[in-house]
Amino acid sequence: MVWPGATPGAGHVRVDKLLEQAFDYVQDVTTPKGLTVVGAIPEYVRGTFFRIGPGGYRTKCNNGKTYHVDHLFDGFSQIHRFEILGSSEVKYTSRHTCDSLLENIRRNGSLTGTYTFGQGKDPCQSYFRKVVSTFLPLISKKPLHQDPKPPINAGVTISKDYPGLPNLAKGESAMSNLYLKTDTHFLQGLDPATLEPVGVAYQHMLHPSLVGSMSSAHARSCPTTGDIYNFNLEFGSIPKYRIFCTSATTGKTDILATISDAKPAYIHSFWITEHYVVLCIFGSHFALGGSKMLYTHNVLDAIDPTDPSVKNRFYVIDRTDRRRGILSTYESEAFFAFHSVNAWEEDGDDVVLEIPIYKDNSILKQFYYRRLLGLESRGQDLEEVHLRFTRWRLKNVAVKELDIPTEDTMELPTINTDYITRPHRYTYGISTDFPFKIVGSLVKFDSLTKTSKKWRSEGCLPGEPVFVGDPDGEKEDDGVLLTCVLDMENAQSYLLILDARNLVEICRILVGGVVNVGFHGMWDDQAKGRIISY
Repeated sequence: MVWPGATPGAGHVRVDKLLEQAFDYVQDVTTPKGLTVVGAIPEYVRGTFFRIGPGGYRTKCNNGKTYHVDHLFDGFSQIHRFEILGSSEVKYTSRHTCDSLLENIRRNGSLTGTYTFGQGKDPCQSYFRKVVSTFLPLISKKPLHQDPKPPINAGVTISKDYPGLPNLAKGESAMSNLYLKTDTHFLQGLDPATLEPVGVAYQHMLHPSLVGSMSSAHARSCPTTGDIYNFNLEFGSIPKYRIFCTSATTGKTDILATISDAKPAYIHSFWITEHYVVLCIFGSHFALGGSKMLYTHNVLDAIDPTDPSVKNRFYVIDRTDRRRGILSTYESEAFFAFHSVNAWEEDGDDVVLEIPIYKDNSILKQFYYRRLLGLESRGQDLEEVHLRFTRWRLKNVAVKELDIPTEDTMELPTINTDYITRPHRYTYGISTDFPFKIVGSLVKFDSLTKTSKKWRSEGCLPGEPVFVGDPDGEKEDDGVLLTCVLDMENAQSYLLILDARNLVEICRILVGGVVNVGFHGMWDDQAKGRIISY
């Protein structure tokens, strides 16, 4: 394909085909398709694996021109479903979930009337139009039947049976609802049977105080009760973070605490322990209290560079006694992070947190498609970004980074979810070759021995691993990892099943086509009631 102007005056630049297939538009498979299984799927791996992420960055418009999305986080969301029915029987379907957004672009020749993460400003839009397109969907309070399909793009994480939110499905389903989330206060509802986008829910439907526009794509669920925790960030002269809990039993939402002494920031995830919610305000602050988005027209350009002199602040909030609110605060060196891994309590009130961190938020700019496709310099290498896999201890009034040296640091981390809020030994993720090189590895880190194992296949790019435990297993790593792998040399993807103990391949499920580079997944074992997601 040809991309216009990788650099000013460069004319048209040709994209490498191997890189292109990792990100280009892939057609939907709406009729269940039987897949070939090489090997045998373990008996306990029966259920449905979902994967969500961008399903393309360009589309042809009605005027004959091609519209390109600038940033990976704005790619056209596509969901993939693998229904594992037997040792050699798998059905596959996929569907784009941003129909109204694509229709809008194709009709207008540009992206209007919506909210983006990193899309460049459209010089043809007036200032008023920019205000409308930035904030309209964020503050919409229309009933669902009046505005069932606004042009939104929510495709980072997946939630099944989200308490307190309506079932938007058209027919009967084993799921009460299925929603896609991103780092805002709206959730995209899907029909669990067809995967068709059927409506939008907003956090203010859970509680009238949740009026802010930003939130976390990674809501956390209590492993005991199933209650859902998240925060809602309201911009203004005094920004407010409202940390809330929605009961899995009653669907009722309570505000646990309100933070009004911190800068507004882009925060992708947080932690829960047995008794606490822990929110860290990372070095990713919005300029001008968030109002800069009125003229940047996107999130990324409204975020100030990380100021190393401004410390990160950790807030510890009681989640068991909702009268106590914020219990303590801690400060650390400035850093930025996407994905919290796990947290637990030790020695009374000490809290231990696990998270991969970056020295600053410049990593966000590495995910522009032009950089991923090699059309312009990525500007940084791995050493300059300084990604580190870390553990921290919150003790008394101090924060201490714990020593877990490893050369195989990782992103998109996951664990055996039976250990959420408990000390865990093993963390799984993808190596940090990506996005700096379009190849990658799966990594298993052992925090006890400080050693790692890797799975790697030449020319292949694995996605986020999802752990599925063996119900008869006795050890933390008794189970398998599911990961969607793109074989770029052969333009084919496959769902890989690895033994989580040694990262040895058990089997692979051939898609017969390409599944793009994606974000996160969910394992739904309906028979046993296990839902594994982040």
